[in-house]
Amino acid sequence: MMMTRAYGGLVLASVLLGAPSALGKDGNVPGSAGAERRIEATAGATVPLPISSPAAEYRFARLTVPANFSLSRGLKVGHTWFVSVADLPALTLVPPANFSGEVRMEITFFREAKSDPSTPTLLVVAFIDQQKIAATNSTAALAVSPIEEQEARAPQIVRPISPEEDEGLRRAAELMKDGDVSSARLIYEEFALKGSWMAARTLGETYDPVFLKRLSQSGMRPSVELARKWYAVAAGLGDREAASRMAALPSR
Repeated sequence: MMMTRAYGGLVLASVLLGAPSALGKDGNVPGSAGAERRIEATAGATVPLPISSPAAEYRFARLTVPANFSLSRGLKVGHTWFVSVADLPALTLVPPANFSGEVRMEITFFREAKSDPSTPTLLVVAFIDQQKIAATNSTAALAVSPIEEQEARAPQIVRPISPEEDEGLRRAAELMKDGDVSSARLIYEEFALKGSWMAARTLGETYDPVFLKRLSQSGMRPSVELARKWYAVAAGLGDREAASRMAALPSR
């Protein structure tokens, strides 16, 4: 049975290919014949997913995601999500609050509906409780030299801002001053999807209720969910300030 739905201005074709893959009691997807990739994240944090299409002709991806998790983009059918390839750069995984442990997601790409699927791959996301790690390593930290400690606290290197990106950010800032928030957000999103950590952080600020309290500008409605999403994108690009702001967001 085939279902076709419009999503994000694109037509996303989704096919119910029998029953969804069974999930383990810990929310994992059992076995896959394809390759496996593993990433780590802080327990309970929203995670940008490093997924890209293996070939240009693929139009959408099918991801098997545990029921208590969600994705920032796509169409959900049971435990399965269908995501347009165009939405993959902004795709994030949203876990339950304070979740720690491993989640295994099976990913398959399709060109047209049910036809010609790619080889399934596994993406493993390990949510790590940093407080437990800190407690475990508290005695070992006494043996760290001053040089090692300084290196550990050094800021993560982020990609330099290009002239084109700088011009786009300036243009968006001018639109913000003129009260054209929607147009400014579109520019920020465009550059964020191209890998701009500054654009992603600034876009998150336009939704951050904590940040918006400092401004007297009207027409900017806060959204904790969208602020967290774009801060997560910026943090995934190496912006530690965005990670700190994401942690400071209210739960709702």
